[in-house]
Amino acid sequence: MKKPRKSIMIVLAAFVIAAAVLLGSFLYITRYKTSDVDTVRSENGKYEAVLQAVGEPGWPFGSAPGRLVLKEEGETISKTDIEIANDGGPVSEKSILSEDEDTVEYLTYSGRSQNEKCGLYVRYLNKKNADGTWDNTDGTIVDIYACVYESGDVVSSGKTQWEDAGSDAYREVTGEE
Repeated sequence: MKKPRKSIMIVLAAFVIAAAVLLGSFLYITRYKTSDVDTVRSENGKYEAVLQAVGEPGWPFGSAPGRLVLKEEGETISKTDIEIANDGGPVSEKSILSEDEDTVEYLTYSGRSQNEKCGLYVRYLNKKNADGTWDNTDGTIVDIYACVYESGDVVSSGKTQWEDAGSDAYREVTGEE
């Protein structure tokens, strides 16, 4: 009598352990798994900015969790968690911030600052065509941001055109005149 009971308990324990492993794997992949989306290095190689996707976007149309990691000579000096409202889409090099029937607003990496101390990101607003598509070459600049490699600070330029002067703080951190 004890042998069948013991065998049943072992089989049940194996099923419980297998279910726990599967659930744990699912939770890890959807909430915690980190993957690098884009990496940018300063000209001198001292600083590096890494855009990471963390987990999966909320289902069905939730925001996408991500992280911006700044490194100095390989050592992490700053981590900033971000949420991108991308209608269920993942974090990408061109991340959609908001979208409706008529417009789409997105953020894209543009390159390094003149003094090589910042990564530059441009926030665009595009009008959609009648069929709902849009062309990223037709976007209007909403703002340009400088992400300072050394400190992790993000500074708004206030620029809506490339040739605009930008704020004093922006010009100071980017080395623009």
